[in-house]
Amino acid sequence: MDIGHQLDRMKESFLWAAAKGGREEEVESLLSIGADVNWRNGDEGETPLIAACRSGHRGVAALLLAHGGDAMGTSRNGESALHAACRRGDEELCALLVDAGAHDEGAFEAGVSAGHGAMVSRLRGLGRRHAAAAQASSSRRPPPSIRSAALPAVEPPRRSPRRIRDPAQELLEEVRSGYRERAADAAERRMRDDEPPACPTPQAVDIVAARLDEAAKGRRQEQQKRERAQREADAARAQSNQLLAELMQAQTVASKLREKETNLKRDLRRLRGRGLSGLEVEELASLERDLRAALRRVTLAKEKRLKASVHVPDGYVCPITRELMRDPVFCGDGHTYEREAISVWLMTKDTSPKTGCVLESKALIPNFALRSAIDDLRNRRRLADEVAEDDDAKTLPASPG
Repeated sequence: MDIGHQLDRMKESFLWAAAKGGREEEVESLLSIGADVNWRNGDEGETPLIAACRSGHRGVAALLLAHGGDAMGTSRNGESALHAACRRGDEELCALLVDAGAHDEGAFEAGVSAGHGAMVSRLRGLGRRHAAAAQASSSRRPPPSIRSAALPAVEPPRRSPRRIRDPAQELLEEVRSGYRERAADAAERRMRDDEPPACPTPQAVDIVAARLDEAAKGRRQEQQKRERAQREADAARAQSNQLLAELMQAQTVASKLREKETNLKRDLRRLRGRGLSGLEVEELASLERDLRAALRRVTLAKEKRLKASVHVPDGYVCPITRELMRDPVFCGDGHTYEREAISVWLMTKDTSPKTGCVLESKALIPNFALRSAIDDLRNRRRLADEVAEDDDAKTLPASPG
């Protein structure tokens, strides 16, 4: 299993645990970096949606459904998210699942057995209304054969590339148009009834527009932080894979040299056992040079392997403590720090530790991608240390004199 696949599995297991614990911000962060919303854990085969419904976390369930969560997915024992919600008697959560397309008579029966018969009756009525609405919508359309016979075949018009809309700009235009309509209605009423003015002033419109611009700016900054974190995680993952490849290559070279050293020592012991009287001085000197060269290559290979295994990328080190981070978080300046160190810094300062600029916000956002890469680096270092200890234990005994 390669490192990338292991990181994906780690993200999805974190998503399942966050959904079970009701941590909405963590769930949203993991979904934004590509975690599989319908991943199943290895024990019960539960999806994150089933785990959230089993614990009664409505907000997490709505977030998962909005990102494509399967409302009809079942675990290994055949239970779905609707089973868990009906058994808990959470009518609002059940209605959310039914609206998403979930319908399971077994789940309704489980709700009745748990003493929630009235709730199940209402949910069945809601399901029937959804089915009737879907059937009515489909019945309004003529069959494909009728449509093809009644309408001539025409080539669909070519669509121009759709312009990406800014939600904040659209909301601003909608607010402004609404204020204009209200101002026109208020002016008409004043002319008719001589009423006092009740429409918002232009200053109020400017205040709302400024707030919407700030919200749009905040969303853009958040998106930029997420993209920067993804780029850092990709670079760290590529560097880790390269170091792992170098480590494996060094181990292969060391194994071959160790084998050659063993053969040379065996030949030397055999020669010593039968006596060296039949060998020339040049042959003995050549044999000794080969043995020393083999020992020197083994030593260099071990040093190269250890250097590759303990290399730490600069992005893994906290700029404040200059140590490998354990709980990396984003700060308002866009850089990543150790949570404890930046928290102590922000208690007395409102500037960036790296740039010295004043921070717009002191909020800290977890960097889950970098944390996973750092954990993987620690595991590889521990593995390299174990391999080095094993190599020292396998050192060949000295040949008899």
